[in-house]
Amino acid sequence: MGVATESGYTWTDGKHARMLHAGNQFVVSAITATADTGDTADLVDNGLTRDRWVPFASASAAQVASLRLDIASPAEGTCFAVGAHSLGTTATTIVFEHDSNGDNTWTTIGTHAPTNDSPILFFFDGITSDRWRITLTSDGLPEIGVVRIGNALTFERPFYAGFTPARMSRATDVIGNVSRTGELLGRSIKRTILSEQFQWSNLTYAWVRANLDGPSGVIQSVEIDSAFMAWRPEVATDDVSYLMRAQTSAPAAMGMRDLWSFGMSAEVYSYE
Repeated sequence: MGVATESGYTWTDGKHARMLHAGNQFVVSAITATADTGDTADLVDNGLTRDRWVPFASASAAQVASLRLDIASPAEGTCFAVGAHSLGTTATTIVFEHDSNGDNTWTTIGTHAPTNDSPILFFFDGITSDRWRITLTSDGLPEIGVVRIGNALTFERPFYAGFTPARMSRATDVIGNVSRTGELLGRSIKRTILSEQFQWSNLTYAWVRANLDGPSGVIQSVEIDSAFMAWRPEVATDDVSYLMRAQTSAPAAMGMRDLWSFGMSAEVYSYE
């Protein structure tokens, strides 16, 4: 399950897409880890899926490692995002924490035990802090490529018709060898990239200008960094995507009242 929440979390507009992107995620000033192999902790901040934090050198029962992310000044966060990880296949439990008092007393926001390696968006009621942390407990060798914290954008309108979740929209390069007589001699998968298409209608002009436009808006944010998207987080809890590269379509007036449309296509990280 890609969407997780703190205990007792109450959804508001839970069928509206939520997005964590460069314009609303925190800028991390320092990253420290209690366990690390080869100084890999800082790699979770560069957005690349090939670079991973690898906390343990060998498998052992109930190993624990924490990754702390500090920001320059306290800010309100509403979600953690974790991508390009192996927490599901290594049966790793992840705990989300904060230290809003700055006294190294960590408060647990929630715990999640992923069942697969899909991207995770963990939502919680707003907490203001400048210290955030994840703690892993595992018998295996988990890896994490991307960690983000911030205040996710909730889109003004939901959408449903015509959408295909990334997991079922696959572009796979298959290499196969066929003999001169037509016999299949072998096959292998070169790579798989997922894709998604998003389309919103009936957005108000005020919302479009406030959330899509400008340096911190969606349009410019996806030009400079990857992003996390949950399509209908309250009900479609498996459908969280790590958008590696996204291309937006310019917002357009629909010709009725002050309502606008907006679309976006994306190449999505394949975790299986």
